[in-house]
Amino acid sequence: MVWLQWRRDRHVRWLVEQSFRRVSFASDGVPLTGADLVVVKKVQHFIGTNYDATFVLDGEAMNGSNAFWYCSGPGARWFLAIPSVSKRDDGVGVRWVVRPLTEQRMRAVLRFDRQAYRRTFGTLPD
Repeated sequence: MVWLQWRRDRHVRWLVEQSFRRVSFASDGVPLTGADLVVVKKVQHFIGTNYDATFVLDGEAMNGSNAFWYCSGPGARWFLAIPSVSKRDDGVGVRWVVRPLTEQRMRAVLRFDRQAYRRTFGTLPD
């Protein structure tokens, strides 16, 4: 039973990753996809609940809107990507909201994550 749950959770993670690579949007008139971005930090809050759970991940019910992916893109662009994961009859559906961030906001978000900050800006925060 645990093995089946682990396998399902792993499959859901793979589906979310793949859907992100395919998501398309425009930034300042430039067409981009998730494949054009580098995810530098993922923040996910798992909520243990039996009420209206969309799917189970690591034994906890997860609502995809509680996941925040901070990304850097081409041409000094930064984004926040939020997946919304839902259970469907044919599997799992994923919708994305991708919002631009200013450099100042991205620096503030990553300030206490030295590794992500360095990956994004090439230096450490002051």
